[in-house]
Amino acid sequence: MLLIAAALVAVAVVALSRYMSLRDLANPFVVGLWYWIAFWMVGIGLGPNTRYAPAVGPNTVALIVLSFVAFTAGGLVASAVRQGRTVTRAAGYERPRLPDPPDAAAAGVMVVTGALLMVAFLIQAGGVPVLSEEAEQVRVDTRYTLGFLVISARWMLTLGVATLVAYAYGARRAWRGPVWLVVCLGALLIATIGSRAPVLLLIIAVGWVAVRSKATLPRWPLVLLGAVGAFVFLAVAAIFRAGEDLTLSLIMARMQWLAYVNATNLDRLLAFFPDSRGFLMGSSYVMDLSVLMPGHQPNFGEWLKQAMGLTFPGGGITIGLVGESYANWGPLGSVILAALFGALMAWWSATQSFRNQEEPLRILLAFGLGGAVIQSGLVPALVNNVVPLVATLAVMRMTRLDMSHARASARGRRFRSAK
Repeated sequence: MLLIAAALVAVAVVALSRYMSLRDLANPFVVGLWYWIAFWMVGIGLGPNTRYAPAVGPNTVALIVLSFVAFTAGGLVASAVRQGRTVTRAAGYERPRLPDPPDAAAAGVMVVTGALLMVAFLIQAGGVPVLSEEAEQVRVDTRYTLGFLVISARWMLTLGVATLVAYAYGARRAWRGPVWLVVCLGALLIATIGSRAPVLLLIIAVGWVAVRSKATLPRWPLVLLGAVGAFVFLAVAAIFRAGEDLTLSLIMARMQWLAYVNATNLDRLLAFFPDSRGFLMGSSYVMDLSVLMPGHQPNFGEWLKQAMGLTFPGGGITIGLVGESYANWGPLGSVILAALFGALMAWWSATQSFRNQEEPLRILLAFGLGGAVIQSGLVPALVNNVVPLVATLAVMRMTRLDMSHARASARGRRFRSAK
């Protein structure tokens, strides 16, 4: 299976390289592709980790492979229709749009506001969730009651800090030292909630905008080193959270588990649907949207965990786009939706409206939408990432506009008084 997975990935990489730079991590389609490879194809290629995950059946492997091929084909078709080589490939090499002084001022307001909200969360939670003995369960329990506060604070900190770093590296070199203190503070505050992915996203975002401020893309060795570093970070964080001994063999086992756990969850899903109750025909989307209502509403992953009789600390089961689509529409639905999502991301990534956005927003959308949908599903990515990110962006731009108007009014008053 390793050779088959490697061959499929190689063909996909070679074919897509004709239309876009696969080092452009501010491209939602490219990030989605790498998520497919890292969290699905590598897993089934390496095989099961006997310590953490059992082997999966051939039907599961076939569905993963077909969905990956469909996603890749959708992206290829969309890129070809847009005259790919002359339109999309240039997106990774053009000079990025970096923040200006009003953007930096508004970002500073977002960082301060996000920090205050995070402090308010810690006070309401009665402590730091990540330091508790049952950190995984406490993290989930506090999300039930204070989830809106956590999500708002997290995205304000992430977008604000990334914007400040982009400004420091693009226009104000004197800010480069102090801005890293802000990065450390933001990462520390986000880490208190006990989730690994938000901290990792902040690290990726600030590293990306620092590199892109030079109007170049990171070289392949740096990209690959960053990918391995991300897996090591997630593995080590999982070991500490589980209270296990930190050894090299355990780190390697956890890394293999990270690449394979989605396939294991999907295998359980295929055994559960449709025999237990038939396909859901879209009702999982309603479950995931219900979390926007007041009070605790279980999302689809939590409902699925309970329905399957699974018991493990933390939240629900993660099944990704392919599993979410299968549970609702069956295997054909998984393949079709993977192709549609790939085509949509490739098309949107090549549009001028997306390419003209500031670099911090592009990198956060690439991971918060392009990657998160592959990993967690369509609606969870929209609810937890895209909607709060867009809301934070709207508040930041309104703050920028107000500050620009205030500055213009002050200049006008000084001019009139001078006359």
